[in-house]
Amino acid sequence: MKIKNMLQAVKGFLKRNVYALTVAFSVLAVFSVITALSVADLYKKKETIEPVQTIEQNDNNETEIVPTETNSVIVFESPVKDAVVCKDYCDDCLVEDKTTGVWKTHQAIDYCGAEGTEVYAVYDGKVIKVEKDVMNGTIVEIEHSEGLVSVYKSLGSALVSVGQNVKTGDAIGKMGVATNEKADGSHLHFEVKLNGKLVNPNNYLGEAGK
Repeated sequence: MKIKNMLQAVKGFLKRNVYALTVAFSVLAVFSVITALSVADLYKKKETIEPVQTIEQNDNNETEIVPTETNSVIVFESPVKDAVVCKDYCDDCLVEDKTTGVWKTHQAIDYCGAEGTEVYAVYDGKVIKVEKDVMNGTIVEIEHSEGLVSVYKSLGSALVSVGQNVKTGDAIGKMGVATNEKADGSHLHFEVKLNGKLVNPNNYLGEAGK
């Protein structure tokens, strides 16, 4: 009899509180899912951030675990020795083009110098383009890592060829006078592309190159 009364009491309780219990179980279920996703996300981030480890042998022939960095930082050297910037990069302002008199943005850095002044590779890479252009003079493009490409325009001549691997500081061409910037005289028109899009070279140049 007591068991029957207890069952009836439980049944009555469930009937009276069915809505509250449903809400409570729903909240608990959602909380459990959020917790599980948060833990999974933290684990994933931990896997991504932790550096890769390599195994090396030291001088005593003992095994060592050496962490290696996951991301490298690229810093360009100056493309011209004793560089003098005659026109800086500016993609949010207008700069007068002395040759045409047109005011426009300038997505490059122009380095002034005497005609024939040597121009250098700003970083290790592979030459992917050497071209003589009617308007821009001789153009050299060097592909680096991290999706970066350095572009050298207004050259009088190139000292490298397509497919050639170059090191930082290698001479890759000589300054000249480009038709489209004739009024600016001899200079290097230096551009940087990131994944095919022009970006500010100052973001990659070290202090000596600015």
